[in-house]
Amino acid sequence: GYCDGKMRLISTLSWRESFAFDHASTLDEINDTNSTPELNIYVESENGDDGPLYEAVSKPYKVEKLSQADMAAMKDGLPRVGVSRIVVSHCSQYAATVCESCPNHVWIWDLQRLCLNSLIVQKKWVSDVCWAPGTLNLNISSNDGKIFLWSLRGASVCQVPAMSSKENFKVSQVLWNGSGKVSRPS
Repeated sequence: GYCDGKMRLISTLSWRESFAFDHASTLDEINDTNSTPELNIYVESENGDDGPLYEAVSKPYKVEKLSQADMAAMKDGLPRVGVSRIVVSHCSQYAATVCESCPNHVWIWDLQRLCLNSLIVQKKWVSDVCWAPGTLNLNISSNDGKIFLWSLRGASVCQVPAMSSKENFKVSQVLWNGSGKVSRPS
């Protein structure tokens, strides 16, 4: 990542940029002219009967960014610029990224086709993203009582059951064991 909101692929032969993926630094809306027809956009929502879920939304989609006032109000006082997280799948076909200007979005890039495959929009800021070893299953944590999963088949939300000993249990990170199954939420 870099401070301009782009993830760059660098050629190991020339050590020069071969492609740059833009994270809404110049993009306010995702529409048919600036994305592929196959792009999937999933937005976290609540359904009274079914609980938390992802809704597939259509384009155009307005990318919500932090305002300058929101960034200035951060307790740590650090600037929020650029791509803060990049995780690459085991087969190097996909990369999941989080950009600080829109910290509740996970951008899933197809590194072979050089395009955005999916955009995941969380209600809360993303605290962690992690690929399962050996599969194309991605876990997204948002420091709340839910586990979010993405795969090529779609996105889903799993509400963590209430625990009597911990009323405000929050999933901030999920670790996978060697077989690709969730080993323990923390």
